[in-house]
Amino acid sequence: MRYISSPDFHHDTAERIGVLLVNSGTPRSTEPRDVRRFLNRMLSDPRIVGFPKVLWWPILHGLILPFRPRRSARRYRLIWSSAGSPLLDLSGQLRTVLTGTLAQRMLAPLSVELGMLYGEPTVPQALARLREAGAQRILVVPLFPQYCGSTTGAVYDQVSHELRRWRWLPELRFIAEFHDDPGYIEALRASHAGLAPGQRMLVEYKPFEPAFYHTDIADWGMALLLARAAGPQAKVLVDTGHHYASQNIEQIVAWLLAENMLGGFHFNDRRYADDDLTLGSIDPYQVFRIFHEILFFECEEGRRADIAYMIDQSHNLKGKIEAMIQTVVMAQDLFAKAALVDYEQLRAAQKSCDLVRAESLLQDAFATDVRPAVREWRASKGLPQDPLEAFRQSGYLERISLERAARNMASAGSYA
Repeated sequence: MRYISSPDFHHDTAERIGVLLVNSGTPRSTEPRDVRRFLNRMLSDPRIVGFPKVLWWPILHGLILPFRPRRSARRYRLIWSSAGSPLLDLSGQLRTVLTGTLAQRMLAPLSVELGMLYGEPTVPQALARLREAGAQRILVVPLFPQYCGSTTGAVYDQVSHELRRWRWLPELRFIAEFHDDPGYIEALRASHAGLAPGQRMLVEYKPFEPAFYHTDIADWGMALLLARAAGPQAKVLVDTGHHYASQNIEQIVAWLLAENMLGGFHFNDRRYADDDLTLGSIDPYQVFRIFHEILFFECEEGRRADIAYMIDQSHNLKGKIEAMIQTVVMAQDLFAKAALVDYEQLRAAQKSCDLVRAESLLQDAFATDVRPAVREWRASKGLPQDPLEAFRQSGYLERISLERAARNMASAGSYA
């Protein structure tokens, strides 16, 4: 191996400190060829997809890369700004601000560089600039608050791989995580201070790592503490798919309601972990119990719970719009079932410790067919009684599919 030499060292030169900020990455542009290059680099990293190459590469190069870049490029265009990639632009601004802040506080010469795991500037390019600047001590800061193998671990891999090529090695320090650092909490408070009166900050949690994601906040207790530290407009967001199998989500909901810290939901369903299936497709009774806890809280407190209800799903086989309508219809039915629980009888059963009676009250409500009543309610609001059938009869899907196909054909020449 041929090693890379460092600039000549002079003993009378002041020690220079280097800071390497590393973020996940972004395509160079919204052109499909650049998106393809970005996806190829990211999805070829075993930290991201841990399947054996003999199994994964035919899928990647035969099924994903020939088709996915064009679709992803259209989505990137929706968020691209005049400054280019928002992630690269904001990361560059962070580097500039950090350089100025540290320069005022430190006596030693300082260099701050930005590298991207899967994009430009690359981690080797950023390290090369620190080497050329004469940095003798380097602090590596992955911009991910809590350690995760697919993010912070990938940073370590790329840094160590590049440093293997250097003849002289700098003193190195690696920040693995900083989610509980007072400075991070203070930054959260500063973000909260910028909220308008009607806005809220929602802190989401996820207790596991399905490779493609980075676990910032491990559980609802951590999310609760961070939300309280941020300020009064910060609450906890519960994603129904972000829990271990058979976890008692409704108890978490009840605790957060009691603490006035439940701010919103991402509704979906899961079979294993974060599958983002349509609501109620696997365990509708659990969703029913969640709605019951909300309604029971409102009955006990005599006020509405201030909750933002959202859907976060991405079924791979169902049509996206039809799946969304299916989830909304299911949510309405399960909410109506939960509203049928006789709370006076439930309180009496709980007070007398009659567990069978209490459970039967919930089961009877869940077993009630509320669909005729819900259809009647929709008709009273001037809405289609069968939303899914109304959508299918509208012809919207066929019409928008033809329009998008025409646009794709018009832009086909940009693909390389």
